[in-house]
Amino acid sequence: MGTKKKTKKIKPTRQQPQRQSALPEAVTGSRPATLVAFTVGDRVSHPQFGTGTIVAIKGSTLSIAFDEHGTRHIVDSYVKRLKN
Repeated sequence: MGTKKKTKKIKPTRQQPQRQSALPEAVTGSRPATLVAFTVGDRVSHPQFGTGTIVAIKGSTLSIAFDEHGTRHIVDSYVKRLKN
């Protein structure tokens, strides 16, 4: 007697609909321009890590020696330069 193999039916997956952006097409793919140019030695403030000093810059990533949290690598748009 032959035995029947049970086959698993695969259900088609539903894809999430594409989100529509309210911004013009030319703006949606670009990163906001940084208005503040940082230099090594600048004092900056971060909402979670507090104040610190920039020790290195690589592209838009800043290496910051924070006063109470050690050195962290933070994207420049997340910090504010402190007034000298």
